[in-house]
Amino acid sequence: MATLLQVDEGRQVTLLARHLVGRAPRCDLQLPSRRVSGDHALLRWNGSVWVIRDLGSRNGTYVNGRRLSTGVDQPLAAGDTLRFSDQDGWKLQSAEAPLARAIADGGEAEVVAEAGMLALPSVDDPQVCVVHDGERWVMERGDGGIVEEVHDGMRLEAGGVRWVLSLPQTLDRTLDGQGRPTLDNVGLRFAVSQDEEHVELWLERGDEELSLGARAHHYTLLTLARRRLEDAALHGPEQGWVYQDELLDMLRIDANILHQHLYRARRQLAGAGVADAGGIVQRRRGTGQLRIGVKRISVGPLEGR
Repeated sequence: MATLLQVDEGRQVTLLARHLVGRAPRCDLQLPSRRVSGDHALLRWNGSVWVIRDLGSRNGTYVNGRRLSTGVDQPLAAGDTLRFSDQDGWKLQSAEAPLARAIADGGEAEVVAEAGMLALPSVDDPQVCVVHDGERWVMERGDGGIVEEVHDGMRLEAGGVRWVLSLPQTLDRTLDGQGRPTLDNVGLRFAVSQDEEHVELWLERGDEELSLGARAHHYTLLTLARRRLEDAALHGPEQGWVYQDELLDMLRIDANILHQHLYRARRQLAGAGVADAGGIVQRRRGTGQLRIGVKRISVGPLEGR
């Protein structure tokens, strides 16, 4: 996560995907000086780098001592010094891509995404999941399986708390180049007992395998995997889709249990180091359909079972 440091005071600020700076109470970084405009400047992640824009402030925004032109995005790098009017001494300490976050009204609590997934109000009580499916951010609720697209700055309720979402335009893809597996370069191998009471799962990457053990949610993934294998003759984008109601009938569970299974599958893959684990289950916009988000799949018998 990117951070701003107020050098003299040692104050550190974690940047939201869009971080408004100014004197107004609504600002994410509120500066009290009357020489600072109400809405003074905006820092934001543009999908590749952090940029800063002066919003027409009276006394200027400065990067490394140079005053910015109004309304023009200035790219930033770690170590750059910032000044908002006479409020100097700020340094961009880290320029990493932002993580999705949810902040409770009033700022009393904050939840940070793991591998592109927010669980609200907490990972121990995931009533609502906000996930990135590779194209957009969506919200999934367990009560009735409600799924809808969400966006940065949107407010939602979970656990009796009103949350404000801070969602970057894109996920941090720098992880891909640092050796972490992604759904594009891993496979899943299912081993199933004859009575289908036990489903073990392995994560495959090249010649390596990581056992994910046997979990209840593996049968849900297996059901989706089988549908994708059945559709192998179809063009890739058309493979594996199943309506949620049909899936619930096949699994003989309700939407709330399905919600829990999907959350646990995503969390387990994130724990295994998969950078974009939130996309293990994809949803087709406006159709109520979903599918498994891994292309390389195999299913075989569980030895001794």
